[in-house]
Amino acid sequence: ANDTYLGNLITIRHMLTVKAITPGACCVTNPESSALVKIQRRPASTNDNTPEVVAAPSAPVEPVVATSTSSSTTDPPMAVAQVLPPDWAPMESDVVMIPAQNVVTEPAVVTNHAPPPPTVPRASVPGMASARVLAPSAPAEELLQESHEIATQLAELQVSLASSKAPADTLALSLADPRMVASVRNLTPHELVETLKVVTPPSDQASVARQLAMTMIPQFYCRHVLACLWGLSPSSRFEVLKEVAPLASDLDTQREVVEAGLDPTELRHFRAALR
Repeated sequence: ANDTYLGNLITIRHMLTVKAITPGACCVTNPESSALVKIQRRPASTNDNTPEVVAAPSAPVEPVVATSTSSSTTDPPMAVAQVLPPDWAPMESDVVMIPAQNVVTEPAVVTNHAPPPPTVPRASVPGMASARVLAPSAPAEELLQESHEIATQLAELQVSLASSKAPADTLALSLADPRMVASVRNLTPHELVETLKVVTPPSDQASVARQLAMTMIPQFYCRHVLACLWGLSPSSRFEVLKEVAPLASDLDTQREVVEAGLDPTELRHFRAALR
């Protein structure tokens, strides 16, 4: 089925995820943001069965229902449009000036007229005809290396958990490494779910999820909770929800938004986890 649907036996959700690929960012991997969207086909009278995205609610606002222009009573209802909250207003960031000496350019491009780096006397470097001391440059290479190390650490963690018969103990040993802790703290919702999926049996996913969430605090958010709820198997998702839902750092401000996107069963388990 292609349409968003909420029924007693079947629930179909659609989520739009935007992921920023940041190979040169500092202390982050690839941040992502997700939003629920509602997809509904156009009325049958238009002879167009192409699904279209009609809403991406970001806050619990009152819907404005668009009425159909067709005279047929058998046509499905038109899409529900969402309006912006009344207190919403755009914000403009201040202009940031980057010093010219910190600008990273191609090696063949000269952007300033700084004097060439000093030359080390030949006698001071045994075995070398000559050597040059390079002036410090912007840390682009270091940032790329850091991002690569985070991705490598995450891959190693997933391999260790997948092959472990005691994944909770394996994770505890891995988190003794400060580099692994740094990688876990930067987990996106998608990366968190993919890491939990490798844990077998599924009954062990709840304890592993709690360890990961505790390590991520205060960077563990409601979007991580929803990713676990909707991305894990039915046999484990509610147990994981029970362990991690109370740990979300933005629970006070995002609880209503989260509850608005849950079906009755999920809402009941979510509220039970917060008691």
